[in-house]
Amino acid sequence: MKIEKLNKITVFLACSLLTACGGDEGYGEKRVPYTDPGKTTSLTAQQIKTEIMMGYDQRSLVRWEPPIEINTNGIARVEEALDRYEKLLGNVISFTRVSTIPENGIVFVEGGARNGDNSPGCGNVNNSPDPDPIVNYTAVEVPGNMTPSKYSGVYYVHLGSSGCDDAKNSRDWGPYASAIAEHELGHALGINSHFEGFKNKEGIVHPNFFNVMYNLYANPIAATESEVSISIVEVGQFGE
Repeated sequence: MKIEKLNKITVFLACSLLTACGGDEGYGEKRVPYTDPGKTTSLTAQQIKTEIMMGYDQRSLVRWEPPIEINTNGIARVEEALDRYEKLLGNVISFTRVSTIPENGIVFVEGGARNGDNSPGCGNVNNSPDPDPIVNYTAVEVPGNMTPSKYSGVYYVHLGSSGCDDAKNSRDWGPYASAIAEHELGHALGINSHFEGFKNKEGIVHPNFFNVMYNLYANPIAATESEVSISIVEVGQFGE
């Protein structure tokens, strides 16, 4: 994984290259529990806090301010991913669908996904509509806080390539068609590392992924670690 830091307000992500960050661990016979709405996270509150505090210099919580503008480019599995995020996470996150390139937001692109070695991959995030394994995240200050904490700029999520059909519903590519789109969207929204439940091709229905994403957006932008409050939630408790 290649990481470049452009300037003092650039937030960089540990790894958003799906196939370069894990194999098929957690698949096959283990796929069914991932969609169990009553399964509780195996992460502790402190582990969840650690994951959501991996923003700018780990000094404050870094994320987007909803509603987040997203251009799906009409990709069905992306539309499904957005619907799943909004329905499962309740009112902590929302998207505005746009048909143009947003000044600040996310654009999904069919094809061009790259692994860390620039080989064809299943999904990754970058700063260009062209294939590129590198991504830089930039944050700006929020009123009353001098630490850059709110994501800004436009980011591209590439899905699939000549080496991977990301929508294929099999143990090789994921538990359901929108799973990889959900994984990569998780990176674009602020999850900076991989952990159990978010290191292969799990979608947001995995309780570990779900809890980290929920708490990332349930807490205020620029919150310090001592100010962050963690709630353990179950997939489906806010509706489906």
